[in-house]
Amino acid sequence: MLRRAFASIPAGWIDAVDIPVTFDLLDPMEVVYHGAYPKFLEAARSNLLGRIGWGYREMREAGYAFPVVDMSIRYAEPARFEDLLEVRAGILAYSPKLTIVYEIRRKASRGAPVPEKPLLTRAQTVQLPVDIASRTTLWEAPEIMRVRLEAAREGGAA
Repeated sequence: MLRRAFASIPAGWIDAVDIPVTFDLLDPMEVVYHGAYPKFLEAARSNLLGRIGWGYREMREAGYAFPVVDMSIRYAEPARFEDLLEVRAGILAYSPKLTIVYEIRRKASRGAPVPEKPLLTRAQTVQLPVDIASRTTLWEAPEIMRVRLEAAREGGAA
């Protein structure tokens, strides 16, 4: 499912961030520590949701939280010191679960562009809406979220 996920996602629901691989992200084998990847996903997810007007600040102001309830990561190839990673995030589904898929590609290595951008990692996160006041899980997407996501799907600003 993750292999072809981006092909079916509207352009307005996709965004990307660049992340440089610094020394502090490496494990003893001199590759990026597997525990660093969720932070990369969070950076891409935050950027995507913020761009469409449904970032964490907007969620909280509307009275909602969206905790991650499931995460899967498939590592194909390691990221290395001085790589520049491109982390793409795309909204696969949003009601009631917010399902986001990710690809991590090597954009550059030691300062030199890598034209073919090899795929390093595929991932997916699932988040559920929670009403902050009552602390209850909601089984449908909040209306304000649906409106903003649909506006973004059409390429407009929320």
